[in-house]
Amino acid sequence: MYGVFVIAIVMLLLVPVGVMITGAIWSATIGWLIESDTEARATG
Repeated sequence: MYGVFVIAIVMLLLVPVGVMITGAIWSATIGWLIESDTEARATG
């Protein structure tokens, strides 16, 4: 019976936080790569 509560807590709390953190890291990485590419094209 406790397993149901553990799964509910994980799904409601940990999964959304993980998705948001992953999205933030992904966005920062893509933004950094695009900025580097833009600077390389402008100077080269």
